[in-house]
This record gives sequence, C-alpha cells and structure tokens, in this order.
Amino acid sequence: MKLNVGCGNHYAPGWTNLDPNPGVSVRPDIVGSLTDLPRSVVCVTAVYLGHVLEHLPYDIVVPALRGLWERCEPGAAVAVVGPDVDRARALHADGAIDQATLDGAVYGAGRWAGDVHLWECTEAALLDAAAASGLADVRPVPVDSPSLDAFPIVSRAPWQCAIHGTVPGNPTAA
Repeated sequence: MKLNVGCGNHYAPGWTNLDPNPGVSVRPDIVGSLTDLPRSVVCVTAVYLGHVLEHLPYDIVVPALRGLWERCEPGAAVAVVGPDVDRARALHADGAIDQATLDGAVYGAGRWAGDVHLWECTEAALLDAAAASGLADVRPVPVDSPSLDAFPIVSRAPWQCAIHGTVPGNPTAA
C-alpha cells in the first residue's frame, strides 16, 4: 500500500488516498486521519504527507507519526511537504510572493473547515518532528527535486519545504 495521507481533493491514482472529510470534491479510498488510522491501513510501503502536519497540534505530530510508522513496512519511503514560513517570509520581503500567499503559508488558506495552520511549519521543525518520531535517514530535499517525483506532490512552490526519510524496522512487531 502506498498511502497518500490527507489527500483532500488531490486524488492520486495508484495510491491509497486517506482523508477524514469526504465530500463532493474529496473522494478518498479510505475515510480516516493520521490521528485515527483505520485498521485497513497496513503494510504501507510508501507514505506521502502533503500539507498535513501543520493542521495538527504540534504536540501530537510526533505520536501520530509514530503510529503511522507502526503500520509501515521496514524501509518504507516517506516524503513530507509543507509550508516553510521562513522561506515564505523571505520571498515576501523580496517581493516574490504576495501577502495572500504569505498569509496562506503562515495561517492556512481557509479553503475548508479546519484549513488553519496550528503551528508555524518550517523545514527545521519538520526535520525535528520526523527525527523525534523515529523516521530514519531524515534529510531535507528541495521541493522541486526529482527524488520526489515518485510521490503525488501537487505543487512545488518555492515557499514550501520537503523532507525524505525511511521507516526503520518496526519496534512493536512481534
């Protein structure tokens, strides 16, 4: 299973798309969330988290990721993409992005109920959370890197950051 967590209205063919809010424009394969994974999420070989973690309270990000890694095969590839508020602020100061784009990166864009960022996401914060969750080989990658081509990334805007990692051997497996 290749898992696209928080797919929203960006259904990825060939991936199992997970989202907690099905609707007219959101049609996940599995209804559920990172914090309440359905039992059917097992044997995951790849994970994509695109603009998901900043919508959770920061103090539950690491436990939620640990729970996801328990559902993954050892060596599963992981990519996380999110806004980088430091980059967004620098791009705004240089005139490269407008105020609305900056506000969306910092606060969320308000496109649906819950489209609010609960913490200021940065590359450093994502790296710290991923490492604390036990993800192995955690490293930043440019959002436009070809190493991300295997993941269902919707946008490669310069105000975003991306990290890669792999799931280590499952410590809870019997």
